[in-house]
Amino acid sequence: VSTTTDSPECEIGTNVVDSCETISGTQSQLSVTSNLAKCICGAGSFALPHVFLEEGVIGGTIALVGCGMLASYTMQSLAKSKEVMGWE
Repeated sequence: VSTTTDSPECEIGTNVVDSCETISGTQSQLSVTSNLAKCICGAGSFALPHVFLEEGVIGGTIALVGCGMLASYTMQSLAKSKEVMGWE
């Protein structure tokens, strides 16, 4: 979010913000990464029994490996985006 009031990201009166200011984060990068990983793995683990029930052992294993590869690609893409944007 930009701190200037004339930028298109922050228009006082049209957005639901009263002022345009940046709020700094309070968590470390390790903490954020572990929380995100726990959310992804935790939610996915609830679906695993159903996947194996519907797809069988081989289909479930393929689905599990495929989802793992997709999650890895997504995390790498987010990391590259962060570098491109110049964020710490």
